[in-house]
Amino acid sequence: MVCHCSGAVPLVMSTLEASVTAEVTRLWSRPEAERSTAVYVTSSVIAEVLYMKLLEHGLRIGKDVSLLAFGASQRSGAINSKLSSIVVDELQIGRYAVELLDEARRADRTAEGEPNRLIRHAELSLAPGETLMRLS
Repeated sequence: MVCHCSGAVPLVMSTLEASVTAEVTRLWSRPEAERSTAVYVTSSVIAEVLYMKLLEHGLRIGKDVSLLAFGASQRSGAINSKLSSIVVDELQIGRYAVELLDEARRADRTAEGEPNRLIRHAELSLAPGETLMRLS
């Protein structure tokens, strides 16, 4: 079973910790056969808090449960360096944003013109980390 957690609202650390604690308690108080074996979160900030809460519940991350984040490649830290994450090249996205702003400034296009030129592709990669279970 896979659980998905997302951060669609602004993150307030005290609220985030309380929410993550409640969710971890809810998910891992189920009978063993119904427990999640993997969690995917859309924020590396949420993943870091979740990592600590899973440890507090006695779970071995990467053994009892997998944790995968969609995270920032430019973040660092003791926990973030352990996280298995799908990362996007933020520097490339920044370059695209500058290009688009520069084109708009130079009036190379209007808001109605050539919508396909707004599409940019940024590569995703996997930072393997230590938080995924090995399949046997």
